[in-house]
Amino acid sequence: MAALLMLEQDDTSAVKTYREALTLMEENSEEFDVDPLQKLHVLHNLHEVLEILRNKNTSESSAIDEGQKSSNDTVEGESGHLVADPEMKKRRLENMFDTSGKSHVPRTLRDELLLQQCREISSKYMSSFDAKLAAARHDYKNAYKQVFCLLNTK
Repeated sequence: MAALLMLEQDDTSAVKTYREALTLMEENSEEFDVDPLQKLHVLHNLHEVLEILRNKNTSESSAIDEGQKSSNDTVEGESGHLVADPEMKKRRLENMFDTSGKSHVPRTLRDELLLQQCREISSKYMSSFDAKLAAARHDYKNAYKQVFCLLNTK
């Protein structure tokens, strides 16, 4: 669901859904096992959507601070030139912030750990494949040496 919300660019709802999924995973970890790739998906996408929101907030703040006008904040005036439309800017900002001026998506302590958790899951998941690959390489080298010796002795 959260990935679909991301595609629909409903980033706030996507964050909420991903956080709910993580909470459910953790609260019920004793009752059922979560596939590590599924958890990796949730952690990675949550990090990604939070970065998208952070970048949106940063670009909006800097545009407002510097007095810049976005093309989304303009309408065509009577002379045919683009003029600032304060109502459009206000509506767009209201969508991003609540009445106190704070982002709709509050930060959590966990947000800073998302990438680290992704790396840990990836490393743990890939370590078994790395071990199997190393064993296969070793077997291949031994077989190659045997074939090479047999061909050189004839």
